[in-house]
Amino acid sequence: MSARLRDFLRDFFFSFLERTALRLPSQGHPPNWAEASGEGTAHSWTVAHHAFHPAFAGELPYTLVTVDLKEGVRALGRWREGCTPSVGMAVRGGFEPREDGVDLVFQAVAG
Repeated sequence: MSARLRDFLRDFFFSFLERTALRLPSQGHPPNWAEASGEGTAHSWTVAHHAFHPAFAGELPYTLVTVDLKEGVRALGRWREGCTPSVGMAVRGGFEPREDGVDLVFQAVAG
């Protein structure tokens, strides 16, 4: 991913969060950032076969998973290869460094 695309996505994401927080009935301020455990359950998942931007074309196909974190928020990240995710599956996520940034990656909790 180019630095220009990364900066655009970062700015868009944070701008979206700020606009959304201001629209929520009980929220009149920007979101408060807090550390999360990364533990949760899989809510949904999909396999991307088409890149939404040419920068991701070389990484296809990849699996994306939406996770309900135990802290009460929902997160979207990549799924670590190994097994197929399923709705309700216990998962744990963390950040993995990349050459051009970081990925939020989830995997099944062994057990």
